[in-house]
Amino acid sequence: MRISNILFAFTEASSLSWIGLRSWTDDICSFNGLTTQQARLCRQNEFIAPAIKSAAEIATEACVNSMSDTLWGCNGIKSLPKEQPELAQPTQESAFLHALANGHLKNALEKFCKKGSADCERFNPEQFSLEFSDVAAFKKKHFLFGLHNNKIGRQAADDAKNTICKCHGPSGSCTQKTCWKATTNTAKLTKIVKEKYESAARIHQRQLEILPQGVFSSLISDRLIFGKKSPNFCEITRGRVCDATKSYGPGSCEELCCGRGSLQKIIIETEEVCTMQFVKIEGTSWPVGVTCKDMFYQKTTSTCR
Repeated sequence: MRISNILFAFTEASSLSWIGLRSWTDDICSFNGLTTQQARLCRQNEFIAPAIKSAAEIATEACVNSMSDTLWGCNGIKSLPKEQPELAQPTQESAFLHALANGHLKNALEKFCKKGSADCERFNPEQFSLEFSDVAAFKKKHFLFGLHNNKIGRQAADDAKNTICKCHGPSGSCTQKTCWKATTNTAKLTKIVKEKYESAARIHQRQLEILPQGVFSSLISDRLIFGKKSPNFCEITRGRVCDATKSYGPGSCEELCCGRGSLQKIIIETEEVCTMQFVKIEGTSWPVGVTCKDMFYQKTTSTCR
């Protein structure tokens, strides 16, 4: 990457702020969560702007759903473009969101261009996603973490592509086979990044700065990395729905409520069930009316105290 691409006037936005686009209804390229460089890239390629917003929406949904059984619960994403402490520092959660967002950004750009837009003839989704996310990461003093985790996310987007094969040969013998990569499976992409979050490695920034790149990259080439311990998320779990049927583990009331206990609420739901009544006359069924009755269902939910 050219040095000239890095030297730009920083805004208050950061490398994750663009995800706040999910709820933005105005001109996409004027979103105040874009850095100066991101806004410039957006205006230069305005035709691709809807794909950027789509990536923000998909990444948000994927984060909330995949983290629903953790203490964090992807809570920090709701505040973007303003960053919560766990995203402003190189924490495990920040690493996860960098990778997840960049993977879905690359995927959204590629899907958009596969629809056949003429503007995409001179557009490189890989290069755009790299510049859009990596240059923004330089705003932070711990940018090396962001750069690495961004790369992991883009690689995950490639790893999540399904392989499609077609057989060639007489009578379906498949003596020859042609295979190609299809579009990225978004659920698979999210699953890959979640697994990498669970096995992320804690690294001191000094290690990133002084170890030879080749030696160090071989140790963490396919792992998310973080440098700061996560904050205590116990307070933000008050009111969270938890699973009282599990005695322990992710999603259980014991874990999500941090030992505070939970409140149970019983809800009675009704549903009207109707059936058609028939009568047989000389072997033929004839409708004679409809009867309906209310069915009652009991639903129990548990929330953290």
